[in-house]
Amino acid sequence: MDILSNLLWMEILTASEAWQARVRARLDQAHVEQRRLMVHQQIAIDLLSNTARRRALLKSARAEVRRWSELQLCSPDYIERWSAWLELPVPQLVASMCSTSGAWAPAVRQNSPFTAVARRPES
Repeated sequence: MDILSNLLWMEILTASEAWQARVRARLDQAHVEQRRLMVHQQIAIDLLSNTARRRALLKSARAEVRRWSELQLCSPDYIERWSAWLELPVPQLVASMCSTSGAWAPAVRQNSPFTAVARRPES
């Protein structure tokens, strides 16, 4: 092979490697989103089935959103969305935060007031 052929072959390999890296990154991101959804589905089960846990989760989540707002810790979009969702009846809250359609649910799950609360052991 001449130098030009070698350079062309190296460019093809580099493009293929770049494409493979992008595919891996997209799969990794999909896996992260799937884990976030599963965490919120578990929280949803608690909200729907355990009255004492429901009260604690909602109280802590609302306090966390207030903290975000007071300290300007995240985008007002997240604060507004979570504030509105936390005022919904529990079945509608669950449907909103566990939705797999619509643009907001996956975005909002990445900044959730429930994640820190969910890691705490039940009392």
